Amino acid sequence: MSKWYGNLSNRIDENKMHCDKIEVGTGMTEYYWSDRRAFEVVKVVNQNNVFVREFDHKAVGEPMSNEWELVSNPNNPIKELKKMDGAWNWVVQTGYGKTYTKANISFGIAEYYYDYEF
Repeated sequence: MSKWYGNLSNRIDENKMHCDKIEVGTGMTEYYWSDRRAFEVVKVVNQNNVFVREFDHKAVGEPMSNEWELVSNPNNPIKELKKMDGAWNWVVQTGYGKTYTKANISFGIAEYYYDYEF
């Protein structure tokens, strides 16, 4: 599949740094076909290895308006990200060690968006 699939705004924003440095509390957005999920950085090993936790989200405003309040939830699972060869990857522990899955993310902005048309 080519890079240019789904929502054009998501494709343009993914893998960008919207901040100078990743620190605890920095927002992060994960991009999907047209949806977005919001995370917060909870631990920084270095600028190539961080741990994040997904925000909870609560709708505000009119129904289906895509206006969301992001709420930190310390009970949400913490996930590891590692930058390798210039690309961010989710780190997954398995019974055989670690596996890596490409992550379409950006740091410095935390946005939640739900595409009601799908």
